[in-house]
Order: sequence, then C-alpha cells, then structure tokens
Amino acid sequence: EVETCDHLGGFLALHSVAGGTGSGLGSFVLSAVRDAFPSAVLSSLSVWPFRTGEVSVQCYNAALTLSSIYEHTDLSVMCENEGYLELCRVLLGQERPSLDSLNSAMSGNLVRVMMPCGSVHKLYGPGCPLLQLAGHLAAHPLYRLTTVRALPQIRKGAEAFTSDAWTALQRRMLQLCEHGTMVDRPSASPEAMHCRTVSASTFLWGDGATDASLEPLRRMPLWQHSVDGMQVHADGHHVGGLERSLGIVSNCQAVLPALCSTTSRATSMLRASAYLHQYERYGLSRDEMSEAILVMLQAQHDYEQLSASG
Repeated sequence: EVETCDHLGGFLALHSVAGGTGSGLGSFVLSAVRDAFPSAVLSSLSVWPFRTGEVSVQCYNAALTLSSIYEHTDLSVMCENEGYLELCRVLLGQERPSLDSLNSAMSGNLVRVMMPCGSVHKLYGPGCPLLQLAGHLAAHPLYRLTTVRALPQIRKGAEAFTSDAWTALQRRMLQLCEHGTMVDRPSASPEAMHCRTVSASTFLWGDGATDASLEPLRRMPLWQHSVDGMQVHADGHHVGGLERSLGIVSNCQAVLPALCSTTSRATSMLRASAYLHQYERYGLSRDEMSEAILVMLQAQHDYEQLSASG
C-alpha cells in the first residue's frame, strides 16, 4: 500500500493498552513501522483501560506500551475509557453504557480533529490533520501524550435544535481544558485540577468558522516555554449535522490521573512480584519490566513539572 501511494502522510495506529493483543502486538507494530519508515510521521490512538481494572495485568501492559510509544511514535492520543464512560452517562443518561456507546463517543470526538480541514489543507496539503500537526503538538520530546475534546455535547437526535455561538463554545472548551476534564458540566467542581497545556490545535467547523472571534481561546493556560502553543484551524463544513462545533487536541496535564493510577498499581505489583511469571515465561525479565515502569514514572513526573515551571 505504501509503495503504490503518491504521497505518504504518515501512519496512525489504533490499539488498546490493557490486553495482550493491543499492548503486545500493538507495540510490535509500532516498532516494525518505525524501523521500516524511520522518517515518516507515526502516531497512535491508544485506548486506556478503566482504572477499576479490566485485566489483572493491565498496569504492566500499559507500562510496556507507553515505553514503546515514547520510543517509536511522534504523538499519541490517549482515549481513556473512564472519561468516555462519564461522557456517555451524562449525554445518554445510561448508568451502564454499551461498548457501542463508548465507541460512538470516541469517534464523535476524534472526527473533529482527524477529518480533512480546509485551513490545514492550505498549509500542508491533503491528509489527516492529526498527522500533519504532530510536529506542533509534540514538539518537545518529553511530552507526547494528547487528549481530544469536542463541543457541543448533545444527545443524538438533538442536532437540529442546537445552535451555539462561537464565543460560548470557546468559553466552555476553555473551562474543560483549564480543569482537565472531558464532560461539559454547568460548573466545575472546586477540587478540579488546574491543567497546564504544552500545545493545542483547535478546529472550528460550521457556519462562520473562518470569521469567528478567538478571544476566549487566547486565555488558554499555556506552558511558559511553549512556542506557538495554540493553533486554530477552520472549515465551513458541518460535522455531525451541527450548525457549529469545535474540537481540540491538546498536549496537556489531563493525562496525569491515568498515569498516576497506573504507575501506582504497577509499582506496587512489581514490589510484590505479582504476575511477573506470566511475562518471564515469554522472555521478559523483571529488569525490563522495571525499566518500562520507570519510563511511565518519568512521563508522569515530566507532566507534573509543567505546573512547577509555570
């Protein structure tokens, strides 16, 4: 496929990090693609497990996968099951959303940062914006994990009755980014974190997108060392039947809760030598597992330091 295409925009891998196939085979594919195409853009959509636990060794698998992501990819989008579960509960009113509901919520967010966009096309030509903007979103090698959000968040069937002004959408998106949350609520909780952003790309879709005022987005809490931290792109096409909508992919501290939870469990299990025999039988040593967990601890530390450095 690559040899027959006229232009290689890059590679986008979709995999989970909890189970053996997504983490093991997914990491192998990332390594193989990087070896075969060392100069091509390689990004991943990595689905992170529920923090309550899906697989007994999911924290080990997540550590090994994250180590591979940092070694081989230019950018990774973290799709946390926990966040999308909450999003489905709020949007759909379902106490136990189905797998289809979670997948629909994820795709609804991702399409707004992956669909070909007019202003991106003018700058970079045809292709997937997520790949084309990887150099902007993950310019610093220590920060490669991104989060995707989209507004408005409405129930299916209510699109025709929704008409949000650009200023209102941007203000609400600013609040989501400031507090590191995914769900659009009337007010943030007092305990919500103050989220620092390394870089972000925002996409405005729909009527008046190219002429919209960007004043609210300019108040995004950016890392003081960011260069061109916020990019905004616009396209007049409607997405999902909505008159106006926006999506944002941001490299920010919103990934910390998932990293903290996973590293805490992984280090505790490693101390107790829990389940290590399942990896040693296939040639993965305790030292190699320890190194993978250290990579995840370092990523957690790096994102935590964004607050300290301003």
